Amino acid sequence: MLANNIVKIFINNQQHLCIEVCIDMFNEGDAQFLLHLSNNGLLLAYEIEDCMPEMTITDGISIFFARECMQLFSSPKYNIFKLFEDKKTSVHINSINLDGVSSLFTQIYEYASSSLPEKAVMAATRLAQLLVKLNNECFGMQNIKLYTNAAKDNSKINDIINFITINLHRKITLKELEKKFFINKFYLCHLFKDIVGCTVIDYISECKVSQAKKMLKEGVSPSNVCTQLGFDDYSNFYRLFKKLTGVSPREYQKNRDRI
Repeated sequence: MLANNIVKIFINNQQHLCIEVCIDMFNEGDAQFLLHLSNNGLLLAYEIEDCMPEMTITDGISIFFARECMQLFSSPKYNIFKLFEDKKTSVHINSINLDGVSSLFTQIYEYASSSLPEKAVMAATRLAQLLVKLNNECFGMQNIKLYTNAAKDNSKINDIINFITINLHRKITLKELEKKFFINKFYLCHLFKDIVGCTVIDYISECKVSQAKKMLKEGVSPSNVCTQLGFDDYSNFYRLFKKLTGVSPREYQKNRDRI
């Protein structure tokens, strides 16, 4: 795998079935699918129009490709795009057998960056092999689970929710949660949203505003509520509170008897 730089590869099917391969210099809007393998082994797969990643990818290899260039490898008997049609799969592929996966990513990169006349064909065929392997890993007869242990994952999310609940008095970051709970922050974002139904940041915001409403009803001044809930400054607290409640903290407190 490459060192700390993100490498983007684009594979597109041009006229007369001539496959084009290029690195970095392309319009991502021309691609329908994305596969990404980070340096730490995190594997992501997206149908771009359906669920483009919310986080910034900072390392590893990303392969953007058009549907047409892989359509030749698909048939009524075998759907090569199956990986992207399962919504849970397309969000995050966790704990599959990476043997051969990393090698195929590297081979696709090496062919795409080479000057060989056959580079496009070789890169495309390696991509087809990669998709077949991922389909087999995710949907074959092997004992592979997309979320390794559902009970374990739910338990970890519950622990994180409890941690958030008892730490509403200060700022909580994804980086902190990543270190404390030994979970990749990108995986945490998708796992949390899948289980809870909202992002980690949105959940923290809703909890803070809920607590703020309680404190305001008890007569705590808006400025003290802001300080006691760990907001950087009052303007951030004001904007979030009004966004989620429709009124300012002071207006909410003023009308608390009618709320």
